[in-house]
Amino acid sequence: MKEKTPEQPGVQKSGFWRGLTIGVFASLFLYTIVVYYFLGIVGLQIELDRSNPAFLLRDQIKQEASVELGVLIEKLKIELPTVLRRNFQRLDRIMVPFAEGAVSLPRETGELLKAELQSLAEQSIYDALQKIDLQPYIEGLGQAALVQTCQIFDLEIAGKTYNFQASPWLSIPIRIKAE
Repeated sequence: MKEKTPEQPGVQKSGFWRGLTIGVFASLFLYTIVVYYFLGIVGLQIELDRSNPAFLLRDQIKQEASVELGVLIEKLKIELPTVLRRNFQRLDRIMVPFAEGAVSLPRETGELLKAELQSLAEQSIYDALQKIDLQPYIEGLGQAALVQTCQIFDLEIAGKTYNFQASPWLSIPIRIKAE
């Protein structure tokens, strides 16, 4: 008797793997074509909440304004004596007018008067700078930044379509939608 050769079951097994491979690659090819078509025609839509960046920017501007205004006031306090000294230089000679003429006060009196007026002006300005409440200004700057950020977001970003060139043959349209 002749025995059968084991080639016949091998052919069936080889055909199964070949068919499975062709099926997987054909499915992947069709899926890739569908994804490219979908991305190329339909594109992507991104939904952004405009309040998050606006609030973040408002808080940063308020923080920066608080620091900068504080530095500005401290700089004013430092530069104030030199500016006042320059402006009070004209008080070296003081003339007191009266009905028939004028009398010049002694130089020492002018120096004392100049020093007293300068000290009084410095103290008055220091007191005024100490009493300034910067919080309303800072809040106003923050609110203005919030409104402008929302307006710019609506005008410049929301509703626009941007094309992303993923490859030479695929351009993906990305639409921005704002809440």
